[in-house]
Amino acid sequence: MKAFGLAPLLALFVLSSFARSQRCAYQPDNLPNNGGSNVIPFGHLNTNDPRWSKQRYQALVPVAKFGNNVGLICEMAWASYSSRIREFATIQVTFAQTTASKMSTTFAANLVTNKTVVLRATNYTWPTTAGKWTRMGLQKPYNFIPARGNLVVEVIVTGAGSHTGPSNTGFRSISPQPRLYRYGWSSNRPPATGILDSQRGLRMEFCFDTNDLQTFGKSCAGSNGTPALSLGGSAKLGNNFSIDLSGAPGNTGVAILVIGTSALPAPLPLPGSNCHLLISIAPALLFGLPTTNGRATARFSALKTIPICTELYAQYFPLDVRANSLGLSATNYGRILFGN
Repeated sequence: MKAFGLAPLLALFVLSSFARSQRCAYQPDNLPNNGGSNVIPFGHLNTNDPRWSKQRYQALVPVAKFGNNVGLICEMAWASYSSRIREFATIQVTFAQTTASKMSTTFAANLVTNKTVVLRATNYTWPTTAGKWTRMGLQKPYNFIPARGNLVVEVIVTGAGSHTGPSNTGFRSISPQPRLYRYGWSSNRPPATGILDSQRGLRMEFCFDTNDLQTFGKSCAGSNGTPALSLGGSAKLGNNFSIDLSGAPGNTGVAILVIGTSALPAPLPLPGSNCHLLISIAPALLFGLPTTNGRATARFSALKTIPICTELYAQYFPLDVRANSLGLSATNYGRILFGN
């Protein structure tokens, strides 16, 4: 399939500022394969584990860690100890700022100014890779203003866990590194106060301008196994990337590729199937692609005029009359983050 420019869809975005080079900050450093392992705040194995499936966590990042960086934080990442598929019944990530140099044991007291929910989702599936910074898929950029002080990151999860991968489910931690946390509460609301610890906080990456290709979510089974979406190439401005399909019905067929501007806050069940719509279709571009041996590829150009922090989301729907009464299956989804 030939390459497409994405200008018709990208014209619907509000423009953000441009940058010439990738800019990231780290807490405490850019060493994602170093340190110990800790399961707070992203859970252990069983998503129903009464101890680890519910967690609330805060970390304070000194403003000095950001150097001269200012403006929109497009994405953040964590350093996973092992490669696995992580699942959350609910997940919420909030950024805020404070001039305090030490966190209070009351969670709300630390979210002083510029409070913004940057990720909120239900039935969230997040693949993480061992020894690398794994972007978590922020839905909204954060306007970081150094004059307002240190950055506070809060994570609240329920139904957190993972049934895949090796037994070590944690993320890379480092000591001394302060953290505020609670886990395993029995009420429906997260606790107001937590335990303030000077050790074992997690490593974090914050990028003001970066490109990224990442997949999220789950596919549903078709008649030829489970189809999957993957991403290739690079979303760096001026480069080319591909949205690839595998596992569709064999021989020749057709698949619908949907490209939208956001992920849905919760998967939308599709009638007559066990499949889900995972991305927004308002607005969206739709392509009908021929498949050969269950595969298809769509290639695109990341135009140099695309504003940084721009995101696109993609999902394939192979036509599959043998899969279910709906006559199609559905893949996981891909997030394309444009930047330098």
